[in-house]
Amino acid sequence: MDEAKRRGLEKLQESLILAAEDMDQATAAATALRADTSKDAAWRRALETAIAVSYMRPFTDGAWRLPGKYVPKRHPPGTSTVVLRTYATRSTPTAIKRVGEVRT
Repeated sequence: MDEAKRRGLEKLQESLILAAEDMDQATAAATALRADTSKDAAWRRALETAIAVSYMRPFTDGAWRLPGKYVPKRHPPGTSTVVLRTYATRSTPTAIKRVGEVRT
């Protein structure tokens, strides 16, 4: 295997590992949000933001963005990707807006 191909596969492997970690973080935030009974709006908003950022990060521009073949191709109404893209682009913080910029 040539060096360029090896580097590409190593980069993909690292991207997939980081994406899996992001999904674990999104799941943890969703679990905490579901169990939260504090009525603390700021805390709930922080968890909602964590879910959106963690879920969308592997699909956005960046050093470890997943290749297009890993981006969900079909987005039926109400699915998590559509909801999070909408949430991300309507939120005010710049970092959250960037999360919604998904490329396939």
